[in-house]
Amino acid sequence: MANLVEIRGLNVRFTGERTVYAVNDLSFSLGEGEVLGLLGESGSGKSVTLRALMRLLPKKRTRISGSINVLGRDVLA
Repeated sequence: MANLVEIRGLNVRFTGERTVYAVNDLSFSLGEGEVLGLLGESGSGKSVTLRALMRLLPKKRTRISGSINVLGRDVLA
C-alpha cells in the first residue's frame, strides 16, 4: 500500500526581527484508511505543520525545508 501523505524531515522557520523555529525535523507517513492525531501543547507546531502541508503559510517570512509528498506529488516544489 502506497502512502497518501509522507512528510520527511520537515522544518519550518519564521523570519523577521528574530527567527522562530516552529517545527523541527518532523517525519511521518499516512496510508490509505489510516488516521493521524497531532497532540501537543499550545505553540508546539500542530497548526503550522498542517498549514505547511496545505501551503497556507506566508511566503515572505517562512522558510520550509524537508519534503512533503501527497499522493506521490511533492507539494513544496
